[in-house]
Amino acid sequence: LFLPILVSAKSVDTNNIGYGGTYNDLFNSVEKTSDGGYIVVGSTKSKKINEVSTGVGNGLVVKYDKDGNVEWDKFYGGNADVIVVNDGYVAVGYTMSTDIEGLTNNGSNDGLVVKFDKDGNIVWQILIGGIADDYIHAIKEMSNGNLIVVGRFASSIGEHTNNGGLDGFIGMVSSDGELIDSNLYGGDQDEAFYDLEIAHNGIYVVGYSKSDISNHTNIGLQDAVMVRFDEDLVDEWEVFYGNTKGDMYRSIKS
Repeated sequence: LFLPILVSAKSVDTNNIGYGGTYNDLFNSVEKTSDGGYIVVGSTKSKKINEVSTGVGNGLVVKYDKDGNVEWDKFYGGNADVIVVNDGYVAVGYTMSTDIEGLTNNGSNDGLVVKFDKDGNIVWQILIGGIADDYIHAIKEMSNGNLIVVGRFASSIGEHTNNGGLDGFIGMVSSDGELIDSNLYGGDQDEAFYDLEIAHNGIYVVGYSKSDISNHTNIGLQDAVMVRFDEDLVDEWEVFYGNTKGDMYRSIKS
């Protein structure tokens, strides 16, 4: 049985550990690492943490050891999710920066995917997006090593034209950091994807929809939606849930 489950955030059993500076700092996602520690991503509004300048970016990646000690931290992009891969970690988020070495910002916010080695060094980094605001919110690894990312795009991308407002975005990134496939999902209103799970030979993505799509008429302000994509990123079916107010899914587990 495969059902979407709403949760507030990913969590692990550990002691509470404080981290941050003089302003608002938060963690969005956490994964346990093979050495017994944890990798977490989030954001910071502090100008300096532990005497280290965070720069103008507010993304935050922190590696803890098994005892809760900070092994390394990076301030980079608007990070939303992170996964552990065999040789490091991959974080996703977004950035407005135009001065990231080796990258060209396409306009406004671009989706950001960054791979770090186990010591926190950047292995590769890519921006995905167009001339409008585009965000990546979640990532999972496929059995072949490719990465699936999802988010919300106001831009067209590749051969896919924006349907109107925001579209749900799904993309496939190779293990060496190349965007190899993508798709946009939505109607003439706003759609967004916030999380995904890979199971049962498919990709299950959750978020919200404000449009009338297929044979579904939007019930309220927005409806929660779950979409199944095949491994070629073609949407096979969707199911909606909601009533007269705003409804959305933020997380899914198999």
